[in-house]
This record gives sequence, structure tokens and C-alpha cells, in this order.
Amino acid sequence: MGKLKASCKIQDAWLEDFKGIAYNDIEDHTQRGCSSVPSENQMELARHRLGKARQCAATARNILFDGDYEAGVDRSYFAFFHGMRAVMALDGLEEKEESSLTKKFVARYVQTGIFDKHFSETIKAAFELNFACIYEDFLTVPRREAEQQEQSACAFLEAVEQYIKSQMQS
Repeated sequence: MGKLKASCKIQDAWLEDFKGIAYNDIEDHTQRGCSSVPSENQMELARHRLGKARQCAATARNILFDGDYEAGVDRSYFAFFHGMRAVMALDGLEEKEESSLTKKFVARYVQTGIFDKHFSETIKAAFELNFACIYEDFLTVPRREAEQQEQSACAFLEAVEQYIKSQMQS
């Protein structure tokens, strides 16, 4: 129980850095360039979220191997989700609501050219397929589609990792 409380205190310290920071209150990333260096807490949070994203991608791969394509879609979607949150942590941005996170990430990082434009479509497709898996009763996800989403998530995480490394070195 003591370790859990200590862990919660560390998480509270991270979150304290982000309190009161709204998406529109932060200057545009493209105007600020590399002059703004993320804080140590922001970098640690980004690394933690990237780790969660990688774990989701690995779990998706294992689940797909077992033939549970809907569950694999879910885990690969959350690889995208945690990857987007990792990037946003470097700018002190906090977003937990899935559709809002996707919109803000695409507007801030894809439409500005920081991430390749094709990620806009792969993130949107992952969100829509995961949503369908949750809410459509008789949906059957084809193996190839589930595998493709998992591969797209891994490609996205590679780009996220490169971005995070570049921001931490600046």
C-alpha cells in the first residue's frame, strides 16, 4: 500500500505541472519551434505514456496471434491513444477524452507537418474501427484488417518515439 501511495504522489506531481493549462492557452507549436524545452516531469510522463503505448501494441500482437481480432483492434487503438498522449505531454497538454484527443492531436501535430499526413487517416480509421467493435453487436473484424491496424499503430509509435527523442535532445 505504501508503494501505491508513493506512486500516486509522483503522478500527482506530474499532473500538478499541467493544471490550468488549456489547449488554446499555449502558443502554436510551429511558432515556438525547438526553443521551448520540456520539463523533466513532462519528459518522464512522455516516456511513461510511450511505454504504455508500446505495451498495448505488444498485447495487440499477442492477441491477434490467438485469433481475437476485436480485442487486438482495441489494444492497437490504445497504442495510438497513449502515443498521442505521450507527444502532447511534452507540451504540457492533457487530454483524456478519445475523440477530443484525436482532433487536437491531428490539428496540432499532423496538420502542421510535425507528423506525416497519413497518420491522420490511420488514427481516424483506428478510432472508427475500435468504436464499431465496441458498439456494433454483430461486427466481425477480418484478420487482415486487425493486423493492418496493429502494424499502423507500430509505425505510429516509431514516429512518436523519434519525435520524443528529438524534443528531449533540444
